[in-house]
Amino acid sequence: MVLADKLNVSPVVLARIILEKHCTDADGKPPSRSMLSQMMKDTATIDDPILADEVQLCVLEDAHYGPVVDSIRRSIGYEYEYKLQEILTSQGVVEAASDAAIAAGVRSRSLLPTTTSEMAGATRRQ
Repeated sequence: MVLADKLNVSPVVLARIILEKHCTDADGKPPSRSMLSQMMKDTATIDDPILADEVQLCVLEDAHYGPVVDSIRRSIGYEYEYKLQEILTSQGVVEAASDAAIAAGVRSRSLLPTTTSEMAGATRRQ
């Protein structure tokens, strides 16, 4: 954490760089991205206990990057989708958009309006 502050770098980014260097094998081959991500999420898989503690501190303290922040963002996104779904359903927009998507052969939710101005436009078109 102190080093990240001195370098003006995100603690998680710095921890990931250090972890990658630590886990690089004798041939110079770095670990896979998925392996690094797993170690960042579950620091018990890191063989050096001091490094594991430091990585965990970086993950917990970083307000902008890392698995904790990703979980918070995902949770907020789900809440937003739920509230948006409720609003659109109450105004009949979801059914209309779903019917249009099915008729067009599209299975994506990308046809749903994503901004309040698009929602207002979709409501007026009904």
